[in-house]
Amino acid sequence: MHHLLPAVGGWFQDLETGVIFEVVAVDPVQETIEVQFQDGDLDEYDLDAWDSLVLQALGEPKDWRNAFELDREDHLAAEDALPVENWSGPLSDIEPPAFPVWAES
Repeated sequence: MHHLLPAVGGWFQDLETGVIFEVVAVDPVQETIEVQFQDGDLDEYDLDAWDSLVLQALGEPKDWRNAFELDREDHLAAEDALPVENWSGPLSDIEPPAFPVWAES
């Protein structure tokens, strides 16, 4: 059996346990893969543990939001989003001093 590569956002099912999870982070330096299960729990695998899993790639489950009690309506609509402020005024060109200046009394 070939090994599936962990990709952030990829959904997998462990065929031995039936558990479904999403890869949420891959750290190539530490050689770890962080996953989130459908119930919201997080776990981490090292590369050896990942390679020992018998996995099947899946599409995003329809009910993955259930663990977080989220509905499609829970997302902000465009009219509900916070306004974007313009931060490019003349005060944004002023740089603070490198070290704070404290007045001595």
